[in-house]
Amino acid sequence: TSAGAPAPLTGSFTVRVTSNPHFDLTVPESIQRKAGDTTVTGSISITSEDGFTDTVSLSCTSSYPGSSCAVAPSSVSSYPASATLTVRGVTFVAGSYTLGITGTSGSVVQAKQVTLNVGDFSISGRQTLWTAPGGQAPVTLTLTSLYGYSGTIDFSCDLSALAAALCSVSPN
Repeated sequence: TSAGAPAPLTGSFTVRVTSNPHFDLTVPESIQRKAGDTTVTGSISITSEDGFTDTVSLSCTSSYPGSSCAVAPSSVSSYPASATLTVRGVTFVAGSYTLGITGTSGSVVQAKQVTLNVGDFSISGRQTLWTAPGGQAPVTLTLTSLYGYSGTIDFSCDLSALAAALCSVSPN
């Protein structure tokens, strides 16, 4: 030290590093299905953090009325692990629903939510067509995706109630 400067302070200390063994659940952000499906599945990943080795019990809940929700296997004890989420309903109707996935090991609980989007589509356009005999009555129909529907839509038309009438759809 230089003259008049305070003497440096020295000291010792102990650093204690502790681990926090735990597990982590990874679930899809959302699951997309189409209206009319009766079963929905998704994947769950379970990983060990900081040396976690205990058993994790897995369960799920569904906000879809009348559905059942299960995870298989229902518990895991070696990591990394995966499980399958299965939701069964009578017939899913269009809408957005919430699935809750919970992993529990003693006092360690991890809960995640997955959005279940059941997609469908709507058709809009004129409901009644008029034309003179021998004439044509073109109509434009608009298809709108509901809740993320992105499937194929097959069109057909039926004029069997009108003798000798023809109907075509473009594109079909």
